[in-house]
Amino acid sequence: MLSGDGDSVREFFYKESEVGFYVFEAVAVAGSGVDVCLVSFADDDGVIPIVTLSPEWEKAFSDALVGQGEEQTLALAPSSLQDFINKVRSSFERFAMQGEAPVLLTSPQIRPHVRSVVERFRPATVVLSQNEVHPRAKIRTLGQV
Repeated sequence: MLSGDGDSVREFFYKESEVGFYVFEAVAVAGSGVDVCLVSFADDDGVIPIVTLSPEWEKAFSDALVGQGEEQTLALAPSSLQDFINKVRSSFERFAMQGEAPVLLTSPQIRPHVRSVVERFRPATVVLSQNEVHPRAKIRTLGQV
């Protein structure tokens, strides 16, 4: 799967190993001198720890999308946006204290918008859509935001 933000191209791919599937991200950043950087989202056992977006937040983000296609933007109320930020921050900090580095899983339609919000305060947190997780990948759900 490819996604781009103008400055980089990201490709997610999967590799089968003796413990299961690993999900990797290949990033080619324009002007960085780095062609590709590989990052595995799986833990040592080949399992991807995930936190899912709650149905309420899925709906809030979906309802706040305005425009069509490339022109689509997020128009979420500032108070709701701050509430979302606080919930993601506290949830992911709690998991970090437990030694976990989960992926935030969303629906494909809202993934770019959720990512654009999350990267502002947790740039290392990976946001994936359900379509970007291989059907045979092992996952472990840690919670829900």
